[in-house]
Amino acid sequence: MRRQGWMRSLGLAVVCTLLAGCGSPASPQLPAAAAGIAGTAQQRAMTSAQGCCTLIAHAGGSVDGNPYTNSREALLLSIESGFRVIELDFSRTADDAWFTTHDWKYWAQRTGYQGDLPPPTREVQARKSGFASSGEEMTLAGTYTTMSLDEVVELLVAHPQVTVVTDTKDDQATLALIERLQDDPAFMRFVFQVYSLQGLQHAVRQVPEHQLSLTTYQMDWFSAQAYDPEFLAAVNAYPQLYSFTLPLRAAADAAKMQRIGSILSVPVWTHGPPSRINSRNLHTQLARLGVNGLFVD
Repeated sequence: MRRQGWMRSLGLAVVCTLLAGCGSPASPQLPAAAAGIAGTAQQRAMTSAQGCCTLIAHAGGSVDGNPYTNSREALLLSIESGFRVIELDFSRTADDAWFTTHDWKYWAQRTGYQGDLPPPTREVQARKSGFASSGEEMTLAGTYTTMSLDEVVELLVAHPQVTVVTDTKDDQATLALIERLQDDPAFMRFVFQVYSLQGLQHAVRQVPEHQLSLTTYQMDWFSAQAYDPEFLAAVNAYPQLYSFTLPLRAAADAAKMQRIGSILSVPVWTHGPPSRINSRNLHTQLARLGVNGLFVD
């Protein structure tokens, strides 16, 4: 199966290059255009210590043990730790400026803002360095910096080995973000998540396939009939996709993964709550089912 070839190249070949004790495997075969997003697979992938999967820093990665901050501090720490693919959540203000936060309600809870949502840009700017963690569940209390889109671009220019995967929660928002970035020199450093086949069909008119990732958590992923052959064949019409992403419970379903693996030819990623997805032993088990990448914190 072609997806198994992806797993061997992006999972095993990369980790053999990076970790001691392996021979000299052939270079992984990325789609030609995809390889140019942020260098070779070796340059842009951080692999699990168990040697199975590309690791993607979720919401910028954790900082002080705190997930979901989408902060400058988390992003820089992830880069320092070796991550080369980093996911960030993006939300728009009332006057159409983009900032890195999961959603405005969560941002307001963490910054003390009590006005209308979405907030105006001036209110976000006034609280840029005031995103606070409570230090619950044995993590450390800290205060972090929300980034504007321009600040994310500046960091990408300073760190050319890094690719940012966007999460806007909505196809229309993703299309708006694409339009905002399309003329930016750093445009090729972004991979844009879409949330439906229709969203993918619209986005591919504006962005090369290799800059798009189809994520399925807003679809009917939980039923036994999810990821049926007709749906997967429609996805496979886009063979250069950066990735195809599904929730952890779906990725752990052997029957679903067998269907996916028999049809799809693109890397398969998964995401889940920090208490589960960060388990290295789980990474190995998921790799056996055909997972190529994991969003970790």
